[in-house]
Amino acid sequence: MNYLEALSELIMNKSEVSGKYTINISLREVADVWQRNVIKSRQELRTDTASTLYRTVEEISDDNFVADVINALSALKKQGVISLISSIDLNTLKLDNLISVRVKKEKGFSPELKNINKDIKNKNKKYWIDYTTNRFVLLNETYIINKMQIGRVSDEWFQYVFDNPNKNITIEEIKEKTKKAGGSFIKFLNNIKFKGQLRELFFKQGKRNIIFYNPITEADITNKLINIKKLEKEIKKLKKIN
Repeated sequence: MNYLEALSELIMNKSEVSGKYTINISLREVADVWQRNVIKSRQELRTDTASTLYRTVEEISDDNFVADVINALSALKKQGVISLISSIDLNTLKLDNLISVRVKKEKGFSPELKNINKDIKNKNKKYWIDYTTNRFVLLNETYIINKMQIGRVSDEWFQYVFDNPNKNITIEEIKEKTKKAGGSFIKFLNNIKFKGQLRELFFKQGKRNIIFYNPITEADITNKLINIKKLEKEIKKLKKIN
């Protein structure tokens, strides 16, 4: 995946997950999806205290990185994919400054662009979930996370989130669409046996909403601060499909 494709995917995913056309991105997020090691840390003396205390300051170590981001955003704007809301100053843009962009309605949620970004992500996937016709929940087509009972609440709810990945789904929506008045999302995740790092990897869950992320790329793992060692241990405990 090139830089332009990765930036486009970041913007589209944030727009689709939030349900908004105007979203904010930071240089830190772009560095993560581009997998560029451009952040350096230094110790700085604090001036707001009488004692000698230092704080860690993170800075961009590569001036070319900022220019690359600006050029990539300009290219997406030229292609008619986005319009820039905030002005960008090469000299003052910092690591966590937010850049506001607006996805063009006719571009942002079009099937063509959705499919392009889906194809890009599929090519770079590290972990993914499948839901088979005999109700096995499989990790990477190899490991069995769970086997559902057809027609039960957990089966119907999981089928719905599986069919709607990377989308913010409310408790009211899933009950209406599945015609199953189950309990909470916490109970749902416990029932389908997504626990620990696997849950952190594939789900973002609130009291009244849930997002199922599928597939997962290396950049996703970094962004979610997943503990790789714990994740690998959890996977090793799973049974393999025959």
